Amino acid sequence: KILVNVMDYLAPYPERQSCALVCKQWKIAANDFRFVRHIYPVEMGALGRDPSRRDYNHFASIEEALSIALPGDTIELSDGHYWVTDAGLLFDKPLKLIGDEKNPANVVIEMSGSVRWSGHGGFIEGVTFRRPQIAAAELPDFPMLSIEGKGRVDMIHSVLDNEGSKGSVVVAKGNGRKGTWMHVTL
Repeated sequence: KILVNVMDYLAPYPERQSCALVCKQWKIAANDFRFVRHIYPVEMGALGRDPSRRDYNHFASIEEALSIALPGDTIELSDGHYWVTDAGLLFDKPLKLIGDEKNPANVVIEMSGSVRWSGHGGFIEGVTFRRPQIAAAELPDFPMLSIEGKGRVDMIHSVLDNEGSKGSVVVAKGNGRKGTWMHVTL
C-alpha cells in the first residue's frame, strides 16, 4: 500500500510506466486499480447521479474523465451505453480506453460527432462506437474516427459502426496513423 501511495505522486506516463519495469511488486503497484478512471454507463444513472455520491475515480461521462485525464491514464467503461451529444471526443494525449475485451457489443458509445485522436499513442479495446439508432435529424458528414497530427492509436476487439452517416469511417490526416489493429470491424 505504501508503494501505491508513492506511485500516486508520479505521472502515469512515462514515470509510472517506467517504474513498472523495475520488479514485480513495482509493476503491481504502478497498475493498481485505484489509478483507473471509471465511467458510469447510462443504465447506472450516470447522468442523474449526484457527484458527491460517486466512488473515487468514477465519472458521469467520458468527456468528464477526459477533461482531467493525464497522459498514460486508463479509462474503463463498464458494460452499457454511453451517449456523446457534443461534437465528439478528443483524445489529445496517450490514453487507454478499455471496454469488454471479450464482447465489444456490451460497451456502446453512441455519438453523432467524431472521435478525434491526436495523442501520440493510445489503445482502445472492447468498445463499439456507433451512430445513434434514432436520430431527430440527418447525421452530420463526420468520420467516426479521425486520427490527426502525430496521433496514433492501437485497437483490438472493437467496432466502428458509421451506419446512417455519409462520412468516412476512419480518416488519418497529417502524420497520423492507425497503429496496430486486430479484430476491428468497420
